[in-house]
Amino acid sequence: METKLLSNILAYLNQTVYKSLILFVSGFLGFVPFSEVFGQSPEIFITPGTGIVFTVPAGVTSIKVESWGGGGGGGSIVSRNRAGGGGGAYASSFVTVIPGNQYSVAIGAGGATGVAGGNTSFNGTSVVAAGGGSTTTVAGGLGGPAGLPSVGTIKFSGGNGGLSSDKNGDGGGGGGGSGLSTANGTVGVLTNKS
Repeated sequence: METKLLSNILAYLNQTVYKSLILFVSGFLGFVPFSEVFGQSPEIFITPGTGIVFTVPAGVTSIKVESWGGGGGGGSIVSRNRAGGGGGAYASSFVTVIPGNQYSVAIGAGGATGVAGGNTSFNGTSVVAAGGGSTTTVAGGLGGPAGLPSVGTIKFSGGNGGLSSDKNGDGGGGGGGSGLSTANGTVGVLTNKS
C-alpha cells in the first residue's frame, strides 16, 4: 500500500511540479551535474556542428541550458610559437520553451592550430558560450569571455592559454581550462624541459 501511495505521489509531482528538462549543450565531454534533474533525462549534445535540432517533449515548458564554448587552438609545434589556446567560456540559463517546438543547437568545435574555438549556442542567441582564443605566437590565446559574445544568466570565462618558452626543446604552453559552472577556467601553464 505504501509503495503504491509513494508511486502515485511521485507521478503527481512529476506531472505537475517538475515540468522542466535540463538540456546540456556541451562542446566537450565533461562532468554533467544530474542533481538538478527530477523525473526527466537530460539531453546531451557533444558533437561539434550546426543544424542540430532539439524537440521539446510534451508538457515541458522550461529547460536549463548549460553550454561550453570550444577551446582555442594553440601554436604550432614546428616553431617557438607554441603557446596554448584559450579555454571556452561557460554559460547557462533557464529558457522558456513550447512543447513540441524545435530549437536550434550549435556546438562549437575546438580550434586547430591558430584557430579560435567555436561558440556553442541554443536557439541562436538565447544562451551562448564563447569559444576560446587562438594563438600563433609565444603569448597564450585568450580564454572565451564571460562578457559578449557569451549570453546567459550565469557566465564564466575560459582560462587563458599558457605562454610558450623561447628556448628550443621546451614544451609549449598548456591550454586554458574551460569555464566551469561555478568559476572561471584556469590559466594554462608552461612546463620547461630544464
